[in-house]
Amino acid sequence: MKRFIVVTIMLAIIPIHSIRAQQSDYSCIPEFRVFADVACIDALWSKHISLECGIGVSLAPGIEIEIPVTYLIDRSGGKEQLFEFMLSLKYYPWESGPFIACSMAHVCMFVGPYKPLEKFHCLNELHFGYTATWFAPFIIEASLSLRDPSDTFTDSRAYIAALVPGYSRFRFHLRAGYRFSFDKSR
Repeated sequence: MKRFIVVTIMLAIIPIHSIRAQQSDYSCIPEFRVFADVACIDALWSKHISLECGIGVSLAPGIEIEIPVTYLIDRSGGKEQLFEFMLSLKYYPWESGPFIACSMAHVCMFVGPYKPLEKFHCLNELHFGYTATWFAPFIIEASLSLRDPSDTFTDSRAYIAALVPGYSRFRFHLRAGYRFSFDKSR
């Protein structure tokens, strides 16, 4: 019953086909973007440092692929270091502004001198956010990520959270970035 309600709400809120997308020229050169998470300022008061940067490319109006890379350092005593590599699909229902993103591949890997026995873990993530393009080509993006929303990888998430206490299920991201294209007419 819950699945039916969620699907019904998503179909009611998110337009399946945009009028603007009908008028768009899909033969154009894709738009690229680079970004960094500036929410790492929480390292001043938390027991971990989380550094994130990445690249993205728009495939069609309202659809993007992102590859963020995160480096997490634990400062609570264990000194574990974690690299996260993710490939995510981002969907803008109105081609800009609010978005929903889901990870297509998400791999966590412990690195550094203090590696635990299980070094590799797979997870999934879901992001809800808003991309502001008021000062184009610069962007500001706020999002809330939910790690393992389907509870598929509870063992991996619990294992990582036990070693890195700052690794929570929810995380707020504030990204600053720059959009560019190799099309000379833009």
